[in-house]
Amino acid sequence: MGKKMMIFGIVILLLSAVTVYWFYYSKPDRFLTNQQLVEEINHVFPEVAADTIQDIIHVDERHKVIPFVTKDNRYGLSYWAWKNHQWKAVYIDNAGEPKVWRVNQKNPSTYTIVWNIHPDDAVSYMKFYLKKDRNYLIRDGIETYYPGILLEKTVPLDGKSYGVLRMPAEWSSIIDSFDELNKAKQLNFFQDVFPARDLFFGWTPYKSSGEEAAIKATANGNSFHSGEEMIDFIMYVNESDLKSE
Repeated sequence: MGKKMMIFGIVILLLSAVTVYWFYYSKPDRFLTNQQLVEEINHVFPEVAADTIQDIIHVDERHKVIPFVTKDNRYGLSYWAWKNHQWKAVYIDNAGEPKVWRVNQKNPSTYTIVWNIHPDDAVSYMKFYLKKDRNYLIRDGIETYYPGILLEKTVPLDGKSYGVLRMPAEWSSIIDSFDELNKAKQLNFFQDVFPARDLFFGWTPYKSSGEEAAIKATANGNSFHSGEEMIDFIMYVNESDLKSE
């Protein structure tokens, strides 16, 4: 009886392991068709009224970005992830302002900037920034200055309203180093030594003439977020603000 129970227990453990692997770690199924995407987007977030799928952008095996146009001519984005053995829409937005998708929160090299700029805004190219404000600290009568950080990446639209940009290696390296610094701060050893100012992302859109572009048609949309993914807004930065740093 004891041997039978042991065998039964082993079988149950094996079945449980197979089920867990199948549910959480198995390779994704074939992705949805354009028609299925429209139906699912409108099912999850009816007020977005998606009409036309523009493209299916492969971020990695388990993550996709789907730019789309709505029935009222807004240019939106949907973010998809393979979770619990199904493709799920984890974020839907009917405004295509750039955002950062932290695909793997612990690995900045996976961070991906995503956008879908409305053609009416006549944006020819964009500049993205990784920025940290300068700061200083006075400790025991001694003033210490901490310079700001400003990294820039120019991205042309090349006639397409949508696109993605994987985090540049230099940027992800700096984000990694600041993450390590923040972990050190939590130990309170560096709490009073380094200023608690974090990095942030910014962007500026430009017309072909080099003038800053207004983004009236792109901005101010509505969104759905399942809460399962880290998707952050990118701050609009005026060129004059950068020069004043």
